[in-house]
Amino acid sequence: CLLIWLPAFALSAATGVNGKAVVDEYGSCQVELTVTLRLDTTRDDLTFPLEASATDILLNGHPAPTEKREGKIQVRLPGMNAGQHSFVFSFRLPLVVSTTKEGTFLDLPLLSGFPLPVERLDFTVTLPQPITGRPTFHSGYYQENIRLHTQILENSLVCNTMEPLKDHETLRLVLPVDGQLFHLRENQLLSGWDWASSNVTLPDSSISPTTRSPTGKMI
Repeated sequence: CLLIWLPAFALSAATGVNGKAVVDEYGSCQVELTVTLRLDTTRDDLTFPLEASATDILLNGHPAPTEKREGKIQVRLPGMNAGQHSFVFSFRLPLVVSTTKEGTFLDLPLLSGFPLPVERLDFTVTLPQPITGRPTFHSGYYQENIRLHTQILENSLVCNTMEPLKDHETLRLVLPVDGQLFHLRENQLLSGWDWASSNVTLPDSSISPTTRSPTGKMI
């Protein structure tokens, strides 16, 4: 009997999504995402979904080929052979800060339904003011039970997933902010996320685990 050992087969996934978002005083946001893929076969059908409001979309520094489908902007990726591939997306999201009856909030999509699992997501969000509110996260699969490691460093929030994300996962960050420090337009007042009909608990709910930043702030 001849025994042949075969190497473990790694399924296709995004091994890492690293995001940086800078929110300006007008409540808009510039985002850069670096996405690393591991493919187990040739693919020529992959797209990376962004929110329908995204503008100025670049892929690896060039205007991105896009189409609107399933309520999202789908960035078409080039055909790829099996192996590892990396892409850098940059885009702008307008009106991510708005005022509702409950207060003024940053409502930022971190992931919008990429068709492959995401093994790790790291995201840094920088605001034009020190962060004093408590962030909450809403996952399409896990609802508010998703576990993220978070840290506040003055006006930046650093968050990292603690477990792999499923394919087609969506993830949003909700953060209360001081509305008086933003120059919001009329269409950003009493607008934005529909809290009453959503399943997101406004930010009194705890997230786990907590981390003390170098400045001593507990979150």
